[in-house]
Amino acid sequence: MAASKRLLIKHAVTGKMLLDSDAAPVSYALKEEQPGWTFEISLPDPAAAEPIVRLRHELNVFRFETLEDGTIRKNWYYVKDGVVRWDEAARKLVIYADSHITYLPTDYYA
Repeated sequence: MAASKRLLIKHAVTGKMLLDSDAAPVSYALKEEQPGWTFEISLPDPAAAEPIVRLRHELNVFRFETLEDGTIRKNWYYVKDGVVRWDEAARKLVIYADSHITYLPTDYYA
């Protein structure tokens, strides 16, 4: 069971941070689709969605789960050609990811 979850969205080419839920808390829902995953992220400031939508073909989405024992599990979602759009009426950023991998960073770094 995860104790907390952090969401990051980064520009895949430059590594620029576009969203960090630790720096600016947001609420989000993640739905598993067949196939893929859809994030619905509530953003109080629609301007925060603009660079994410503009760079939609070059995004990496990460979800970090801090487990009860303190271990961090990393989920890396690949957007590729997935849908990334701003829903003005709902004030939500919608991101569809084609695939993802889950791993423990400690498996690679001591």
